[in-house]
Amino acid sequence: MHILLAVDGSSFTRKMLAYVSSNELWFRHDFNYTLLHVTAKVTGPMYTEAGRVINEAANDLARHFGTSPVRAMRVGKPAEVITDFARREQCNVIVMGTHGYNSLQSVMLGSVTQAVLSSSHVPVLVVR
Repeated sequence: MHILLAVDGSSFTRKMLAYVSSNELWFRHDFNYTLLHVTAKVTGPMYTEAGRVINEAANDLARHFGTSPVRAMRVGKPAEVITDFARREQCNVIVMGTHGYNSLQSVMLGSVTQAVLSSSHVPVLVVR
């Protein structure tokens, strides 16, 4: 099983990672995990922050599962990059946190989660 964990460094990502780490029924140490962070720029503070986000998430998972997940950073529009990455890397499921907006707010805000849900070819688990 190859699981793609979309991370952005927010408190919602931390909740998602805590859920993954604590749910041994769905997430096992022998699965393959990839952490993906999408950023708008390749250089500068955003890129440095992306590295910090990935490393922090990888350390959390390594402590729990005893293995180090694959780390990936990409540049582009988050929803497009996440779904394309999952397809190309043959991931079985995408797991991501959400801000928990209601449906009207999601439509108005153009939620990344909503866009991934509507365009993904694999199941998406949204942790709220």
